[in-house]
Amino acid sequence: MAIAGVALLGAGLLGGTLIPREATRKSDHAPPAVAAVPEHRLTRFDLLTMTPDELAKIDIAAMNIACADGLPGFEGVDPKAVLATIDGWAARVKQETDRHIYKFHQNPSEYENSEAFFRMMMLVTVLQLECGVQYDQDKVLRPDFTDSRSVFIHGLTGGAKSGTCISMPVLNVAVGRRLGYPLKLVTTIAHVYAKWESATESFNIECTSRGLLTPPDDHFREWPFKITDAEVEFGNYLKPLSPSQELALFFVTRGHALYDLGRLSEAQEAYSTAHRLDPTCRLNLGFLAEAVGKEMAKNRPPTVQRPRSLPPEAWIPQRPPQPGGPQPRIPPSPVPTPPTPGPPR
Repeated sequence: MAIAGVALLGAGLLGGTLIPREATRKSDHAPPAVAAVPEHRLTRFDLLTMTPDELAKIDIAAMNIACADGLPGFEGVDPKAVLATIDGWAARVKQETDRHIYKFHQNPSEYENSEAFFRMMMLVTVLQLECGVQYDQDKVLRPDFTDSRSVFIHGLTGGAKSGTCISMPVLNVAVGRRLGYPLKLVTTIAHVYAKWESATESFNIECTSRGLLTPPDDHFREWPFKITDAEVEFGNYLKPLSPSQELALFFVTRGHALYDLGRLSEAQEAYSTAHRLDPTCRLNLGFLAEAVGKEMAKNRPPTVQRPRSLPPEAWIPQRPPQPGGPQPRIPPSPVPTPPTPGPPR
């Protein structure tokens, strides 16, 4: 794997102008009410009326923000201001990349003989050094979905400008796509990362490290958990996500927040929506079953014993918590197994 430090840029970077984004184009089949809505006003319900082709034309940051609406930590957030901040950061990345590109042309071997690698190094350097984006160290050993600022992109653009492995890859992809970079989101067990994928070049991007880290696929088969081929297939891991699958991931994140807040009916709706958007990721049905089971247990009279045929815990392998902050929950096994004895979740 290749690592590049964030020390390439020094202090005193000059300000830049916004990069105008190409106007969103809608299909002729898009509902008129949705087509007329600016991206910063889109709701998650608007997004669910769109076709996959229409979703592909929507800013990933706008999609992410729409799925955070109504959660704790989103109070007072102005989506238009968040998107404007990301536009401005993309402008800074472009300005500094253009200013330093001669370094790549003078000595390509220092940058993996890849202009794409150099461009991503500049992107993470500007975001980390100048924009102040950082990992939320308080969430390393205390995962918490209940504060949307930790797991959605708006937490990276204001306040502490900190996030986790669920939000930081989204920011990298959002900034890169504004510059025309072919970036995708990818998932592995309990982790999200990014991938540069063009017709001529492909490499992974670990978005939570200091500097640029580009691990191979085998790394994400072992970290943060070792996964089997069956788990890769079951969770649709290690594959670039389509726009519909990206939206599904954001609904799953919303579902986790609602689950941890005890809003179980809403969590079920979010998980069900995620499964509809991305049926290839079968673990979403496990999350749904877990939420249904917990709500049933919560509402069951004390005199009625809980059924033992398939408790929700059976869907979730018992794994120790890992450093890295809020992460997608551990997926269900392809074949449910009895729960490991222990305290309830």
